[in-house]
Amino acid sequence: MELTPISKRVKKKGALELSIGTIVIVVLAMSMLILGLVLVRKIFSTSTGWVTDINGKVKGELAKLFNQRQAKVAIVGVSGPDNTVEIEAGGEAGIAIGARTENGEQIDKRDSMKLTLSLGNSGRGTNCGDSVFNYITNAEKEAPRGLDRSEGDKAYWIIHFQVPEGTVACTQQISVKIENTINNKVYFDSFNVKIKPGGGLFG
Repeated sequence: MELTPISKRVKKKGALELSIGTIVIVVLAMSMLILGLVLVRKIFSTSTGWVTDINGKVKGELAKLFNQRQAKVAIVGVSGPDNTVEIEAGGEAGIAIGARTENGEQIDKRDSMKLTLSLGNSGRGTNCGDSVFNYITNAEKEAPRGLDRSEGDKAYWIIHFQVPEGTVACTQQISVKIENTINNKVYFDSFNVKIKPGGGLFG
């Protein structure tokens, strides 16, 4: 039986509507997939040591490091034996530095503990140079800085990093110097900043 012109038009219209519907469904599915991947990546990236505040958890981690290492200085938000904080170009990060007095003396002034950051002199990871301080938003090179917060015999600082898009990959050791003006003592530690190429959506 031969289809009439009207039947042919109806059939073509139905096929076209089906094709458009399929395309819409595919586009929506891809959009949901991309949004899901972005969300998962964001959750993952924010669960790997991002420190934004001196809260109870951060204080607890610093206290644990003080006890484990019998040290006067501790750093959280870093990983590995070299105390490395990894930041993608176009991204941000934050670490916390803590220090404590010699014998439990109480800290009552902002300048009781002073933090100074400078370029490390280690032979490992020294190819960023002074440019690494361009990515630290709240501290300057070799500029003593009073504590951000204190509690009892402990002082705390937050170091915030913001790396612009397109920054070349590099690694740099940063030396940490803490001046304890209560006991007239000086403590040292260090951490490494590792800038990685921006990975885009799936990096």
